Amino acid sequence: MGKSLQAQQDFWIDNFSCRQILPRVLEIANGEKTQEGVAKMNVDASMKENRMGLDIILKDSDNFVLCGRVIFIDKVANLEWAKLDALFIGIQLTQSLNLDKVIFKMNCTYIVTCLCKHKDDITIFGYCIKEVYEMFNSFSKAEVK
Repeated sequence: MGKSLQAQQDFWIDNFSCRQILPRVLEIANGEKTQEGVAKMNVDASMKENRMGLDIILKDSDNFVLCGRVIFIDKVANLEWAKLDALFIGIQLTQSLNLDKVIFKMNCTYIVTCLCKHKDDITIFGYCIKEVYEMFNSFSKAEVK
């Protein structure tokens, strides 16, 4: 047994007067449960200097992680374009896995709003939003939250 391990066991101190940092009982952070047979995909993007990072996590209705993907791209874009790229790749991933019912979650209200009003925008970004919206037709149920 190493000296550090022996010292850790010899000087084990429990302080019951202070509140624990980590709770002993695991709590469910979000009370909403997805319907049976509906997958949930979280997409996100981040930017630093001249690089973008796209994060995609796919979970089943029991919050079991089915797959995930992290992609780093050496190009400069604004954050909305990066998040739209992450959503586009996430849709392609779910289509390749032949999933039929998917809820896409992202923290970009601008893109969610654009998807709800996809017919009003005539910009290049609006055209890409329409392409994403048309990709949703391959699913029997697709939502963006």
